[in-house]
Amino acid sequence: MQQNPVGQMMANAILVVVGVRALRPLIICLPVLVVGLFLTQSRGALVAAAVGFVVLTVMSARPGGFLARRGLWIVLAALLAFSLMPTSIQDRFTNFSSTSIDLSGNYAPGSYALYTRHRYISDAEQIIDAHPWTGIGVGNYLAGDPSNLTQTTDPHDVILLQAAEGGYGLAALFVLLVLGSVLALRRLGRTVELAPVAAAVLLATVAHGLVDVYWVRGTPVLGWLLVGMACGLAWPSRREAEP
Repeated sequence: MQQNPVGQMMANAILVVVGVRALRPLIICLPVLVVGLFLTQSRGALVAAAVGFVVLTVMSARPGGFLARRGLWIVLAALLAFSLMPTSIQDRFTNFSSTSIDLSGNYAPGSYALYTRHRYISDAEQIIDAHPWTGIGVGNYLAGDPSNLTQTTDPHDVILLQAAEGGYGLAALFVLLVLGSVLALRRLGRTVELAPVAAAVLLATVAHGLVDVYWVRGTPVLGWLLVGMACGLAWPSRREAEP
C-alpha cells in the first residue's frame, strides 16, 4: 500500500491503543507502532498522530493522568524511533523546503513532495476562483500538467477538493459535519469512554486530509466508524434517562 494511508493506519492504531482502557495490555505494542509510523515516512500521518494525541488529551476525563501514564510512552518511543531512523528519513521529516537540492542536483528528501503539493494547491485555487459557488461537479476534478507529473484528480487537500467540486457550500457542509460530530462527541465524552478516541481519530484523519488524499484506501473509515460506535453506546443510556 501507499505510505500515507499506511501511516494514517499506524497513527490511528496508536490513538486507539492509548485511548481505550480495555486495550491497555496492548500498550507494549506502542514502540512497534511508533517505529512503523516513522518508517512509512509520511509526514502527514506524523502530524495527524500529534493532532489526535492533543485532542485525546483535551477530551480525556483526567488529562493529567493520561499524560503521565501514557503520553510519556509515546514521546519516548517517538524520540527513540527518530534517533534510529536512517539519515535520509530524518532529513525527510525535518525538511520543509520545496526547493532544496542535494549535491547531485536532485531534490532533497521530501522537497519534491512539497513542490507538488504547492502546485496542487495553486491549481485547485484557480478552479475554485472560476467556479466558487457551483464547483465543477463531484468526481470531475482534474488539474495539473502531465508533462511535469503534476496532473491529479485530487488536490491533496480535502477542503479544497470539496470547494472545487461543489463550491463553497459543499466545503462549508463538510466542515460543519466534522465540527458537529466532534461537538457531539464532546458531550458524549462524559459517559462514553470511546467518544474521545473517536474524536481524536476523526480529527487526526481530517488533519492528514489537509495535506494528502482523504477519500482513499478506506483511510477515513475508522474515524467515522468510531463516531457511530460512540453514538451507539450512548443510545441505550439516553433511552433509559427518558421519562
